[in-house]
Amino acid sequence: MIANERSLDQDPQLPQQIGQAAGPVDVLLLHLALPAPSTLASDINETEWRNVFAHLADPMPRLVAAVLPQMMARRKGRILFIGSAAALQGQKRTGSYSAARGAQLAYVKSVGPVQAAHGIQLDALIPRPVF
Repeated sequence: MIANERSLDQDPQLPQQIGQAAGPVDVLLLHLALPAPSTLASDINETEWRNVFAHLADPMPRLVAAVLPQMMARRKGRILFIGSAAALQGQKRTGSYSAARGAQLAYVKSVGPVQAAHGIQLDALIPRPVF
């Protein structure tokens, strides 16, 4: 099943419903995306900040929590997060975007070691140019 960010904003219970309806979930692929605003730091307003985090960071714990109980019960599962190089090195004029991408990576780094003890592997893939 696929849920987009707009659906999650409109119905915060959607991840639980998906988790229940999908049956056993072996792999959760998190690929949350949003075009990066190109706003100077001095011009980032509350609306932009909240919107970027609402799309990139806020859905993560709800989606993970929807599948963790069943993965923990089976002592196996994999959660794969597709991130951005902006989490590792900020990009000019993308303060809100880079911050949200950093929050995504921090979440994976924080939750991953705890879940490893339950047989669940969390990984982050950070695409970067290869030239």
